[in-house]
Amino acid sequence: MISWKDVVDEASAEVVRSIVRDLLSGVPLRAITANLNEVGIEAPLGGAWITSSVRKLAIRDLNVGIRRHGKNTYPGAWESIVDVGDHAKVKALLADPKRRTQKAAARTHLLTFGIGKCGVCDGVLVVSRKGPKGKKTSLYVCQDPGCVGRREEWVDELVVATVCARLSRPDAFAIFENDDVEAEAARERVAGLRARLDDAADAYASGLIDTEQLARITAQIRPVMEVAERQARPAVAVPAVVQDLILATDIRVAWGSLEISQQRAVLDALRIEVVINRARGGPGFKPESISIKWPE
Repeated sequence: MISWKDVVDEASAEVVRSIVRDLLSGVPLRAITANLNEVGIEAPLGGAWITSSVRKLAIRDLNVGIRRHGKNTYPGAWESIVDVGDHAKVKALLADPKRRTQKAAARTHLLTFGIGKCGVCDGVLVVSRKGPKGKKTSLYVCQDPGCVGRREEWVDELVVATVCARLSRPDAFAIFENDDVEAEAARERVAGLRARLDDAADAYASGLIDTEQLARITAQIRPVMEVAERQARPAVAVPAVVQDLILATDIRVAWGSLEISQQRAVLDALRIEVVINRARGGPGFKPESISIKWPE
């Protein structure tokens, strides 16, 4: 059983980390909840899991060693069980109002809602069913009808082939490399800030400062330290879903096992831009009319 208490149990901590990894990999809350119930892990308050309890467990600040009392925050007496950067991402993800306003079908296609765009007007892509009754096909079209239209399965296959080919290269992890010098400097800042928090805790324990002073010191240092901790990540910080693809024996099989939401999460992590341009010439698919741009 997962507890809300402040004592770290490694088995429980791994469940929390798994929930965070899945969320950042694009797995929907409902799917995570269903899986927890299926494998028989008891919810924090006993019985079956519900999405609200999964959400609460994923975003609680206790996961990164922060205790809250009212509006004040205090350093906890335990180690973080979740990376501070991942914690911030999960909180931002679950706080996004788009998660509540978009229909369930909104993200059931690979390139809709911002990943792909029209090369004529820069508009987002939507999917439209075209053709005679019984023979309709799905097309990516510009949200402003008339600009571009291309068969969904053809574009998706080109994008998937390109992404899988790039992630199959020996230097795949280099996509996510950070500046080692900056990361090292950030690690030094983290060490200094952590020492200041320890000094404040010692001063409080010795009676040199009171609770209000400790809270004020902590409130000033914690946000700065969280930023430094994010900057101090290892030189290669790869989202779990992308790392699994890179390390897979057969990347195309691994890709096919992902849900659309996870595939979209991969494209988001890679920060690629897919642009559908107007095609020249006769009928048929023109791969050259699709631009797949990687970040510089």
